[in-house]
Amino acid sequence: TGLSLRHVGERFQHSNETVSRYFQEVLDAVSTGPFYAKYVRLPNANDPVPDFIANSTKFFPFFQHVLGAMDGTH
Repeated sequence: TGLSLRHVGERFQHSNETVSRYFQEVLDAVSTGPFYAKYVRLPNANDPVPDFIANSTKFFPFFQHVLGAMDGTH
Protein backbone atom coordinates (compact mmCIF):
# COMPACT_ATOMS: atom_id res chain seq x y z
CA THR A 1 0.00 0.00 0.00
CA GLY A 2 3.02 2.26 0.08
CA LEU A 3 2.84 2.84 3.82
CA SER A 4 5.97 3.08 5.91
CA LEU A 5 6.98 0.53 8.53
CA ARG A 6 6.40 3.20 11.14
CA HIS A 7 2.82 3.75 9.95
CA VAL A 8 2.11 0.01 9.95
CA GLY A 9 3.63 -0.31 13.42
CA GLU A 10 1.42 2.49 14.73
CA ARG A 11 -1.66 1.01 13.10
CA PHE A 12 -1.15 -2.44 14.61
CA GLN A 13 0.49 -1.23 17.84
CA HIS A 14 3.80 -3.01 17.30
CA SER A 15 7.36 -1.72 17.22
CA ASN A 16 9.13 -0.96 13.96
CA GLU A 17 11.52 -3.80 14.79
CA THR A 18 8.65 -6.31 15.06
CA VAL A 19 7.00 -5.10 11.85
CA SER A 20 10.32 -5.25 10.02
CA ARG A 21 11.10 -8.76 11.29
CA TYR A 22 7.74 -10.20 10.27
CA PHE A 23 7.74 -8.36 6.95
CA GLN A 24 11.06 -10.04 6.17
CA GLU A 25 9.69 -13.44 7.22
CA VAL A 26 6.66 -13.07 4.94
CA LEU A 27 8.85 -11.84 2.09
CA ASP A 28 11.15 -14.84 2.51
CA ALA A 29 8.16 -17.22 2.60
CA VAL A 30 6.60 -15.95 -0.64
CA SER A 31 9.84 -15.53 -2.58
CA THR A 32 11.38 -18.96 -2.01
CA GLY A 33 10.46 -22.60 -1.82
CA PRO A 34 7.10 -24.22 -2.48
CA PHE A 35 5.03 -21.02 -2.51
CA TYR A 36 7.21 -19.42 -5.19
CA ALA A 37 7.32 -22.60 -7.27
CA LYS A 38 3.54 -22.98 -7.17
CA TYR A 39 2.27 -19.40 -7.51
CA VAL A 40 4.92 -17.26 -9.24
CA ARG A 41 5.30 -17.37 -13.00
CA LEU A 42 7.55 -14.89 -14.72
CA PRO A 43 6.08 -13.56 -17.97
CA ASN A 44 7.40 -14.64 -21.34
CA ALA A 45 8.04 -12.06 -24.08
CA ASN A 46 5.60 -13.98 -26.30
CA ASP A 47 2.75 -13.92 -23.78
CA PRO A 48 -0.21 -11.86 -25.00
CA VAL A 49 -1.14 -8.69 -23.15
CA PRO A 50 -3.94 -9.57 -20.72
CA ASP A 51 -7.37 -8.46 -21.95
CA PHE A 52 -8.05 -6.37 -18.85
CA ILE A 53 -5.03 -4.22 -19.78
CA ALA A 54 -5.32 -4.25 -23.58
CA ASN A 55 -9.01 -3.27 -23.46
CA SER A 56 -8.67 -0.73 -20.69
CA THR A 57 -8.81 2.98 -21.44
CA LYS A 58 -7.45 3.45 -17.94
CA PHE A 59 -4.23 1.44 -18.45
CA PHE A 60 -3.41 0.71 -22.07
CA PRO A 61 -2.98 4.26 -23.42
CA PHE A 62 -0.29 4.87 -20.82
CA PHE A 63 1.45 1.49 -20.98
CA GLN A 64 1.14 0.40 -24.62
CA HIS A 65 4.75 1.29 -25.42
CA VAL A 66 6.28 0.04 -22.17
CA LEU A 67 4.78 -3.44 -21.87
CA GLY A 68 7.62 -5.72 -20.88
CA ALA A 69 9.85 -2.92 -19.63
CA MET A 70 8.83 -3.33 -16.02
CA ASP A 71 9.18 -7.12 -15.89
CA GLY A 72 12.22 -7.35 -18.14
CA THR A 73 10.59 -9.24 -21.04
CA HIS A 74 11.05 -6.44 -23.61
